[in-house]
Amino acid sequence: MIKIIGSTYELKEEIGSGGGGRVYLAVHKRLHKEVILKADKRNLKTREDLLRREVDVLKNLSNPYIPQVYDYFAEDGVVYTAMEYIDGESLDKPLKRGEHFPQSTVIKWAIQLLSALEYLHEPVHGNPPRGYVHSDIKPSNLMKRLNGDISLIDFNIALALGEEHAVGGSAGYASPEHYGLDYSSSGSMSSDDNLTETEVADDLATETDDSSGVHKKIMPDVRSDIYSVGATLYHLLSGIRPAKNALDIVPLSKKEQSPELVKIIMKSLNPNPDLRYQSAAEMLYAIRHIRESDARYKRLKYLTYTTSTFFIALFVIGTISSFIFLHRIQVNDRWKLLTNYAQQYYEEGDVKKAKEYINKVYNDKKLFIDPDYPPKSQEILSEILGVYDFQEDFKRFGIIELKKEPHEILISPDEETLACFQQGLIDIYELPSLLKIDTINADVTVTAEMEYLDEDNIVYAGEEGLSMYKISQKKDIWVGKPSTLLSVSDDGERIAGVYKNEDFATIYNTNNGEVVCTVDFRGRHIDNEINDNYLNSHNCIFELNEDGSLLAISFEDGSLSILKVDENAEGEDIEIFGDDSGFNHFEGGFANKYFACAATGIEHGENKSVFFIFDTESYYQNIGVSSEYYISASVSNGRIFACDGNYLVELDPNTGEQFPLTDSSHNIKRFTSKNGKTLISVGKEIEVFDTDLSRIGTFKNSSSCDMLDICNDYLVLGSNNSTKIVVMRRNYNNSDTYGISYDSQYVHDETRYDSVSDTYMLFSTLGFRIYGSQGNLITNFEFSDSGDIYDQQYIRNENATYLQVTYLNGRIDKYSAATGELTKSETGPVPDNSLNETLVTENFIFEAPIHGYAHVYSAKSNKSICDIKEDADLSYATELETGIVLQFITTEGEYYGVLYDADFEPIARLPGLKDVFDGTFLFDYGNGKVFSCKCFSQEELLYLLNEQEAGN
Repeated sequence: MIKIIGSTYELKEEIGSGGGGRVYLAVHKRLHKEVILKADKRNLKTREDLLRREVDVLKNLSNPYIPQVYDYFAEDGVVYTAMEYIDGESLDKPLKRGEHFPQSTVIKWAIQLLSALEYLHEPVHGNPPRGYVHSDIKPSNLMKRLNGDISLIDFNIALALGEEHAVGGSAGYASPEHYGLDYSSSGSMSSDDNLTETEVADDLATETDDSSGVHKKIMPDVRSDIYSVGATLYHLLSGIRPAKNALDIVPLSKKEQSPELVKIIMKSLNPNPDLRYQSAAEMLYAIRHIRESDARYKRLKYLTYTTSTFFIALFVIGTISSFIFLHRIQVNDRWKLLTNYAQQYYEEGDVKKAKEYINKVYNDKKLFIDPDYPPKSQEILSEILGVYDFQEDFKRFGIIELKKEPHEILISPDEETLACFQQGLIDIYELPSLLKIDTINADVTVTAEMEYLDEDNIVYAGEEGLSMYKISQKKDIWVGKPSTLLSVSDDGERIAGVYKNEDFATIYNTNNGEVVCTVDFRGRHIDNEINDNYLNSHNCIFELNEDGSLLAISFEDGSLSILKVDENAEGEDIEIFGDDSGFNHFEGGFANKYFACAATGIEHGENKSVFFIFDTESYYQNIGVSSEYYISASVSNGRIFACDGNYLVELDPNTGEQFPLTDSSHNIKRFTSKNGKTLISVGKEIEVFDTDLSRIGTFKNSSSCDMLDICNDYLVLGSNNSTKIVVMRRNYNNSDTYGISYDSQYVHDETRYDSVSDTYMLFSTLGFRIYGSQGNLITNFEFSDSGDIYDQQYIRNENATYLQVTYLNGRIDKYSAATGELTKSETGPVPDNSLNETLVTENFIFEAPIHGYAHVYSAKSNKSICDIKEDADLSYATELETGIVLQFITTEGEYYGVLYDADFEPIARLPGLKDVFDGTFLFDYGNGKVFSCKCFSQEELLYLLNEQEAGN
């Protein structure tokens, strides 16, 4: 039987339990969003207003190693916490499987855990500001994400509220203070007062009272968390759970582990909290500077006092060498850390921050003893600059950081401003500077809406009522009655507003805010969010038609009607669905005289969806379809869109003809189509398509994209789980690298350039085309026996450039790269069907099997060098002065390249790479354009970065 909590969350499965309660994987019914729901059985005595205030603080916590908290609520005496679902597993599971973690991994996790605690403990949260103690740190509360990072979960709301008997803690990880034991310098405990292991374990399950002899009421503080961190690291490093009694913990072996790391962990496990690290920041500093206390350096220092003059001289040399060695490690680690930050910010869309951090790498004053810059730094630098990526029409441009998570973001029609609606606030930003122009106070519910009336006016659900705000004057020009939902007629003359559960709508004149009339709902109410402080699921239809004479409304009882706005409207009210429809989710709107709608609900325990287009003049349904899958629909500027899974189309309301807008294999979560561009969200991935279905951009976002908007030059992405708005801007800087245009419908696999004849050849096993440098078609040739082709190679040598086609029977045909003429046909050996390939350059041999990684050998000594760990087939290899370029093809048939340094470390990724010649790269994405650019050295990339920074 399906169980619903809070009228909102459908429980899927129980994934954990303990003394404090149970943890469930649940789904938000309307949003189809997976969340973690923690049920706390303890009876909290805190007043509801204090609980809500504390909840608001926790919802605003933002740290990469702490999951996002959505809400807290109480039902039947149980307090529930709704928070971000993390795809991964808790660290206690691999420990139970007997897995061991490398010391480097444990150190990385320690840094991430302490970073989270440093943020959590910092007294900056809430009003008045304060810090928070987690109180239950252990491997099972550390979730390992798919990327290898960890998140600290299971924050204790009871402890945050100061509930005396709600202190958490788990045997072996809990500090002595959790049991009421005081080993502090001012306390009375000593080793003679030590409890047995059984007694300590019993104390975890039994509350102590004031009459207990050596027990005290001690609320855990930040040092208690430090103890739990030490206990957790102890377990992760050794595979052994620490003793429940702090005095019985067996020290870690300094022979098996880093002595300095052991020292740090054992200090954090000191029974006396005064002798532990006093803050997460202090312990984090010790972890990050662990190499500075390297035992090798200390041993060398000790030897200077005990050896002869000769050995002293040798020791000085050794000390210098050791110093240089440690210095190089520290510098290299610093540069790697800065590079990782740059990559993280770039992937989030904050190009400014990414450039700032990559600049810190290269702006370090480099000493002669310093190592080379990390190869990864050059790779990220070239990615930030976008010098090798011509596929995306839109580039990452910047980040806007809001105070709260948004629930609506819109770009103005003239693309001069951007409006971001948060809970109770609307921030308006200037484009392209991303500077905030103004902040408007708005209605606090997230079902509240806004809309650009034109480039200078925004109508919105204001704090006092439905309001019209003029951007140029930075003020409201009129204010109406309180409203949450609103709709503007297409002609811009009327605005409809309704406030939450009211059973009528108010119609306004947009010019002066005067009330035109009211529309009675006949006792019905619009579906209102159960929790309107969570997020807006856009669950209902509230839409005016083109001239504002009709208002379409879906109601909470499942009915759907088109109501007359005033007496001048012709015809009667139209009831499309009655209250027995079974539908509870509606999307759609008006396109001139047509009304388009998608409705979803449950019938006989199964999902059902319908989509239809209704002619409001003839009262005739032009189009109607039903499905067991969710159908979504929208109407914009007289255009009707419908989406079913990964199939998104625009529909002609007269004929029902469908025009596909995307070519995506993913289920579409959100979409918008404007100005010939279609933008879709498929979770954390964003895809942009042109009118010919060609994909002109694919982007990864750090959060799921619940809001998106696109115009000519900008697109913006927002998430219900993040306060960051990602802004992307169209790239117009391809003119210097533009090669040729060709028919984008022409199917081909590879593209090559012949510098002698100045021609481009596009070819596949179906045939080839040759274009001149002006994009003029020279030859169009089709192979009559394409099914018998074994391989194709584009050959450049001193005598000629040609396409060599090898057939299964051994026949070899050669076609001129300049004219396409068949210049030679001969018979060779029958090809090896193993498909294993060997590529040879001047200095290297590449063995490329059909399955597995390619392997590199020295061409001079035949000595094995390394594997090339790319999940794609190696097709070409080219040596350049700046490095080695390898070209790959994925199982999906996509081509890309990687530029490696002399040690085969990647220093640049080259999406869409099709050819390398004379130090030049050729890119073709199959969208009708060929681009070329030089291979940039590190110095040239730094020059470009400085030029861009100077330009800003």
